[in-house]
Amino acid sequence: MNRTQGLRLYLWSALLLACSVVHATSQAVGEVSLAVGTSRLHGSNGVVTPVRGVPVHVGDRIDTGDGGHVHIRFVDGAFVSVRPGSRLLVESYFVDKDLPANNAIKFRLEEGVARSISGRATEAARDRFRLNTPIAAIGVRGTDFVTLAEKNRVAVTVNSGEVVLARLGAACAAEAYGPCVNGQSLTYGRDRSGEMLELRRDQNSPRVVPLSGARTPDQVAPSRSEEPKAAAAEAKGDAETETLLSRLASTVPSPADRPRALVWGRWSWAQQLPFDQLTVPVAEAREGRHVTVGSSYYALFREGSRPETPLPTSHGEVQFVLRDAQVHYSKAGTVQPAAVNGGWLRIDFGKREFSTGLTLHNILTGQSAFTVAGSVRDDGIFAVNQSDTQLAGAVTFDSKEAGYFFEKSAGGGTFSGVTRWGR
Repeated sequence: MNRTQGLRLYLWSALLLACSVVHATSQAVGEVSLAVGTSRLHGSNGVVTPVRGVPVHVGDRIDTGDGGHVHIRFVDGAFVSVRPGSRLLVESYFVDKDLPANNAIKFRLEEGVARSISGRATEAARDRFRLNTPIAAIGVRGTDFVTLAEKNRVAVTVNSGEVVLARLGAACAAEAYGPCVNGQSLTYGRDRSGEMLELRRDQNSPRVVPLSGARTPDQVAPSRSEEPKAAAAEAKGDAETETLLSRLASTVPSPADRPRALVWGRWSWAQQLPFDQLTVPVAEAREGRHVTVGSSYYALFREGSRPETPLPTSHGEVQFVLRDAQVHYSKAGTVQPAAVNGGWLRIDFGKREFSTGLTLHNILTGQSAFTVAGSVRDDGIFAVNQSDTQLAGAVTFDSKEAGYFFEKSAGGGTFSGVTRWGR
């Protein structure tokens, strides 16, 4: 056994004894169910083009251009449609299953049109949902509504339930949650058909205006057929809400339900780590997959066997998004939890090259940068073995997933972990 193999064996052994799993980013609160036209998702890992299945996190911002539509299904069954020419920020999405009163959901529609259908978290804590626009705050009463946010105007139409519209200011702070109910707010329900709510910057209070002749949200940015149909003219209670949520939930499989082409497996002698959400037993990982790279305790299994022809070069350069990671820091016989605070991975299939970087953090070392580049084999496997850095991974044959394990020397110790990437 050479020095590198011995170090790897020691590190992975230590990982089994004392290590915590730390997500690369905050836990996903939803995922993209539809993306058409021009759109961008701005997150902690940079800017990516959203596609179906891409996770959405707190702090992410969705921008859409002409013809761009992005649909998001959240963990509690809620649904949001970001229509063309819009910018929506997910400011908060906290769901407390044990104490639903602590739920806290907040969006900021900076411009454009968005449709929101409340989920279970809002149903359980209706005073903890807020959608802010540049001039107004919108609270709900279990609602399906569409909002148009412009620099000097906000307009809201309601498909079911009720909304509360209020001007932002001293009596309605943007930092707060829930409806702002005061002398200048206005509550509006779906029973008033043919009308909508409107607030202009030069007005103190919202007003109800007729749809006829008005600049409505649906006129500015019409919906696509993939959006859920609006509920009946009046809400029919919890049973109807559950039916709507069930229909939304059935449109997009959850991340756990979707089969993965790349899976981290742990050998039979390796016990599952606390909070480990990356690895499964090898017997499960190898179902329909073959091993690519690994250590004495973990192995990366890939769907299918090596094809007769090499990876195509037509994919060009692909930018991957860091989905999750687990990492620890080992020094002088002690193991400390560590974190991945962001990262990037680029693979140029034409040149058969890759480059990647991670921002690692530990209480003993502070922040440490990990960057490495190298070549990719025709079968999609890549590896680098340097004096202070080791990495080995694989990419799927359709170029949609990648994963690697790594070691990085820093501060007299070593970071060690595994990653999973997607597009």
